[in-house]
Amino acid sequence: MSDSNMFDLSGKVAVITGAGNGLGRILCEVMAEHGSHVVISDINETWANETAEIIKKYQVKSLVVKADVSKEPLNY
Repeated sequence: MSDSNMFDLSGKVAVITGAGNGLGRILCEVMAEHGSHVVISDINETWANETAEIIKKYQVKSLVVKADVSKEPLNY
């Protein structure tokens, strides 16, 4: 496999929690840069939307999901 295809994530979907800032935001950008669509999950919807705006330049799909993954769901 050539180096140019080693990190090709075209057509894949990444789900990133804590994606509104810090390492989560950076990871979203890296995944999008390599062609992955990104589900951007964060407790702060404003920050998550900012991340979505940042990755628009990579022309991938994104979905913002407001979620607190530190809490266990009440209904299964």
